[in-house]
Amino acid sequence: MDLGFPKALNPLRLGFEIRPSDAERRGRILAGLIHPSQTVLQRRMLKIEFNGNEEMIDASETILDLLKRSGVEAKFCAVEINLEILPKSEYATYQLRDGDRIEVVTLVGGG
Repeated sequence: MDLGFPKALNPLRLGFEIRPSDAERRGRILAGLIHPSQTVLQRRMLKIEFNGNEEMIDASETILDLLKRSGVEAKFCAVEINLEILPKSEYATYQLRDGDRIEVVTLVGGG
């Protein structure tokens, strides 16, 4: 779907969804009849369980993003998604789905 935006700024490439009513108004926006601030772009959100807590996250977030946000270094943890261990090589690319259950276990030193 071409919305007339430069490729790098295309809302669809940035993970936004455009409601049908907004897409219908596109022609009027580009013609200057409606100010762009009146158009609502909504990000697709996912409901996940992260370490036992329910969270709403952006659909574009990766495991690596979740780890960074929670202050966990990827090289010192293991990630389990829906009872299966995720290889570290997939932390940046794994596509999360609505309802995923994510558990992160970190290493703790001591003696």
